[in-house]
Amino acid sequence: MRALLILAVLAQLLFGSTILTFKLYERDDRVDVLLTFDTPYEGRISQKRSDTTTYITFNDATYDQSITKTVNSKFISAFTLASQGTSALMSIQMPQTAQLSVSKTVDNYGLRLRFEAGTSALPTLKESTALSTTTPLVTNENAPSMLNTQYIIVIALLFIGVGVLFWVKRRVQKEGNSWLFAAGTKAANEVRILFQKNLDAHNRVVMIEVGTKHYLALVGNSNVLLDTFGDEAPVSQENFDAMLRQNKTQLDKYMELDNRTSTQDALDAYKEKASLERY
Repeated sequence: MRALLILAVLAQLLFGSTILTFKLYERDDRVDVLLTFDTPYEGRISQKRSDTTTYITFNDATYDQSITKTVNSKFISAFTLASQGTSALMSIQMPQTAQLSVSKTVDNYGLRLRFEAGTSALPTLKESTALSTTTPLVTNENAPSMLNTQYIIVIALLFIGVGVLFWVKRRVQKEGNSWLFAAGTKAANEVRILFQKNLDAHNRVVMIEVGTKHYLALVGNSNVLLDTFGDEAPVSQENFDAMLRQNKTQLDKYMELDNRTSTQDALDAYKEKASLERY
């Protein structure tokens, strides 16, 4: 029989809740006592009231300390909290004109006892009666839990986003496609110099291929586009040299004009420099 009693007590201690902390808040119109538990408290709360003292029993709950506190309030004057077997007992000295209401937090980790002025005097209770709890209370005790939940959600979304980015990157690399161009898109047309011939130390004629177009240009002291070709463009260096010999007269005119321009530019620059040195 004694062994069964010990097992029952151990089971109660194992599956019951433990009161971790309590906080007392005094206001002009009320006094609040907040209790926090190590596990969600689902036990039964009962009260027994005498002329000046109210006893509140928290079944399936324990408290590893014993405290007594004096309060300078018109609603309560003192209270004591201690364990009694497998329950926690709170004795409160309060006048008959004060009333008590109990509210749980949403997660059942917290419990609020509110003492405030009543509408009428409460009768003296000879026997223990159950206290009903009001709608779950959202207090600051829930803030850490809510913040933890939001933090976990944000971290999960970040991991999902990173995973999607890595998946897209690996798929694009596997297919050999560019991030900016669709599959099969070619780069811009390349510029190639097919043929060229030096005319003097500073000028030369070049045949440039851009896509399907061919351009004949004079490159050197000045860059001049001489002609544009399609399919009839030279296909070898010999053809290119022959074309230049046939158009030697026009090339000489371009060269003469270019030399005149260069000489005039040099003369103008000398005159400008001389005028600056004079002043």
